[in-house]
Amino acid sequence: MNEKELSDLQMYDNAISKMAQENSTDIFLNSGDKHAKIIFKHIFFNSKRNIRILANDLNNDVTKSECYRSSLLSFLNQPEAKLQVIVTYHSDDKKYSPLFRELYPYKDKITVKSLRRDIIPEYHICIGDDNKYRLEYNTTERKAEGCFGDKEYVKTLNNYFAEIWNNNLITEEIDMDTIINRI
Repeated sequence: MNEKELSDLQMYDNAISKMAQENSTDIFLNSGDKHAKIIFKHIFFNSKRNIRILANDLNNDVTKSECYRSSLLSFLNQPEAKLQVIVTYHSDDKKYSPLFRELYPYKDKITVKSLRRDIIPEYHICIGDDNKYRLEYNTTERKAEGCFGDKEYVKTLNNYFAEIWNNNLITEEIDMDTIINRI
């Protein structure tokens, strides 16, 4: 990365940090791995109670990054932290993300479900508490939008997540010990 790209990324990080601290209702656009890491970092650092993630398998360049991992672990150190994850891409021979090994000490705060194989959600979602979200509408290019202060839209996303989460016909819970044995 050259100096200009690094400077632009730092400016983006500063702007997103300010939006997160102020619980801004402004919607931000986001694309690419570098921007995604920044958004996740600020959602995780600024959430205190709940993170909900609907994603493929959490085994990619973003989730393997130090930025993603350390900020998610920081969230899990919060006393009331609860992480709910729905993984959408799985197969019998597929190994789970090594990220779960790092999350394992927090297994009492984490619940993971797997989406039935024939169900492919249109979006990937990360929701923080009751006001933060990142909605990835193009998972190939990591194009997304998000906000740090939109309680109404987050309520809609939480309802969507809950519909999937609570539907035992399309999801099944995966024990963290099972996941650890398949890394």
